[in-house]
Amino acid sequence: MRRLSIVSLLSVGALAAALALQPSTPSTATDLVLPSDMDVAPATVSIADIHGMEDIAEAPMEEKVAPSEYGTGESEDPFLVEVEQRSLHNASEVVPEENEESVLHVASDLPSGVVIAGVVFEDGIKEGAVTIAYRSEADGMWSGWTDVELEDAVAETMTQSTNPIYLEDASKIEAVVKAAPGTDTDVQALGNVHVSVVYTETQENELGSDSSLKKVDFKEQPGARAVNTGVRGASYNTGMQGLNILSRGEYGLPWSSGWTPEAIRPQGVVIHHTASDNSYSKASAAATVKGIWNFHTNVNGWGDVGYHFLVDRYGTVYEGREGSLTGFYEGGHAYGANTNTLGISVVGNFVYEEPPYVAQNSVAKLAAWLFKRIGIEDPYKGIWVQGQPAGGRWIPALSGHRDVGGTECPGQAFYDKLPRLRKVVASLVKGNNAWIDGAGNVQETPRAVPAEGGRLSGADRDSTAIAISQARFPSGATTAYLVNRLSPVDALAAGVVKDGPILFASRGGVKPETVNEMRRLGVSKVVMVGGTGVLPDSLWNSLPGVSRVRLGGTDRFDTARRVASYVFPTTSAAVYVADGLGVNGVGSADALVAANAEDGPILLAKPGVGLDSASASLASKLGGKRYQLGSVSLAAGATSLGGTDRYSTSVASARHSYPTKPSIVYLVRGDVFMDGVASGTLTDGPRLLTETASLPSSVCDYLKDVKPKKVVALGGTGAVSDEVLMKARMCASR
Repeated sequence: MRRLSIVSLLSVGALAAALALQPSTPSTATDLVLPSDMDVAPATVSIADIHGMEDIAEAPMEEKVAPSEYGTGESEDPFLVEVEQRSLHNASEVVPEENEESVLHVASDLPSGVVIAGVVFEDGIKEGAVTIAYRSEADGMWSGWTDVELEDAVAETMTQSTNPIYLEDASKIEAVVKAAPGTDTDVQALGNVHVSVVYTETQENELGSDSSLKKVDFKEQPGARAVNTGVRGASYNTGMQGLNILSRGEYGLPWSSGWTPEAIRPQGVVIHHTASDNSYSKASAAATVKGIWNFHTNVNGWGDVGYHFLVDRYGTVYEGREGSLTGFYEGGHAYGANTNTLGISVVGNFVYEEPPYVAQNSVAKLAAWLFKRIGIEDPYKGIWVQGQPAGGRWIPALSGHRDVGGTECPGQAFYDKLPRLRKVVASLVKGNNAWIDGAGNVQETPRAVPAEGGRLSGADRDSTAIAISQARFPSGATTAYLVNRLSPVDALAAGVVKDGPILFASRGGVKPETVNEMRRLGVSKVVMVGGTGVLPDSLWNSLPGVSRVRLGGTDRFDTARRVASYVFPTTSAAVYVADGLGVNGVGSADALVAANAEDGPILLAKPGVGLDSASASLASKLGGKRYQLGSVSLAAGATSLGGTDRYSTSVASARHSYPTKPSIVYLVRGDVFMDGVASGTLTDGPRLLTETASLPSSVCDYLKDVKPKKVVALGGTGAVSDEVLMKARMCASR
């Protein structure tokens, strides 16, 4: 009897030794007794040393120019490659005869749970020299034989392995290696060939104390370096049609591989399948990805997982190769193309069935995001790879693994769909919405062109008022209105003035920059809105040489009447009534949007009481139609311009004051009034109230309806965030 030494299992925790960049200590081998008539050389097995991909780097690629006919973007894919089908689908072809010298048996016992296995050729193997098949035992029953391919990711002279084999609750795995048809491969002289098995999760040792199965926890190594700056502990938002990527640390991989990645300049993306089982659950998907990492890292000795990204059948995207979220580093996914392409692998076997559409859509978004990062627009653009056979070839920028070398990857069923995938990617790169629907058809909607955006703001509310003044009165104005920057109740009624800007002051004085703005304007008259309690007479000392007017009453209601009489001394087409108290006694934001109108003043009333006698008398004198702003009853017989909240009220006011579709709209913070007060002089479009960090749906619906050419935020990002402004622009997109 001869003994074959088998590496039975490596825990994912073998990383603890691997990341230290020291040669690994040989593991305890599990000896399996095989028939004596099998002439198999004894194998000396140890955990592969961890090293950088510089050990497998190909020779520098010669600069090539793609033929002009490549990269046409035609719907008919010019790059479809006919690949010889080498699969051993007939079980009788792979079930070995017990004494057959052309067959090599390798096997291993398995722990319970989910593991990743593979047949490893420590001394390398020539491409196309052998065929490999495996079967597994569970509950005393053997499965049928299944063929499995080599990874074809590194040079033939280096350690090679099959694609990872996903096994769940199996007790044994057996594999057979046969000489490929038409070859004279001596499988008994292949050197060290064995089955290696790794955990997908840290598990208890189930094979006894003499086994090589170990439980070692995943831990970050001291001094480990993360290439992905700023992405620890959170999903990475790509900004590509809602695509999020699980960073390594988020699903349980160490942040750093412990070796120095080698930067590359990618020109394309290669699509793979892992050729493993499709039966994994959504709950076990991340564990399966970790198992593939473990196999590539600790069995193949690649220092890290070969793929830059992996996608499970449920559409979840995982960061693979260290640094791939923010940089481009050499992988180990397609021999001959590792130095100028990035690898995306879908977890599963897609020879006979294509991946679920949700997974394909994730692949399309991921590839489009990578293309935009690389600077590629056309998935059909030709790129040069060394490939297999030696000598190189042209392939499209978005290719399947088989385009690079002699392999079935990413499976025939998936490969047949690459033209469809390229179409989706090309559309996404252009900014369109594109996807594969439930019937397998490509759906596409043209890119939404957002409305032009703008912002009128300054470092504070005073400088924001100045910015609005400069935009509204670029050639100057004869009158300026001063309101107390901390007293919005008096200022609310001033929103109807149109002949000059509204600027801010305080009881302590007028800021120098505000005085300078008045000089720029060339004002000859300054109107103070409010009594001496909010704007004392001493402020006039800062404003020499101008005529002085004060519109201040005994209270806010009286001040509103004085402003109304000043702006509309005889009659008006309309009178707008707003809540003068509000929730906290500081007035209502509804008064702000009355400034959308130019045909009448704002009068303030008390909820449940209505207009006082003096205000009612003035309204009768002006003779205009009465409009009530907001949902609170303020004026009997008034037409309501109200909504369910202040935001929908601003929409109602905008529709009333601008019955034709405006070309510009202004966004104003709805819970702090002063930016809105200063905007009252803007007459080319309505003011719409918004929250700082969220655009109300009623406002978005209005923008979708009227589609203005431009949306302008009033105030800084603390008043209206950039996200809200962009959302509004998209709502207004054409």
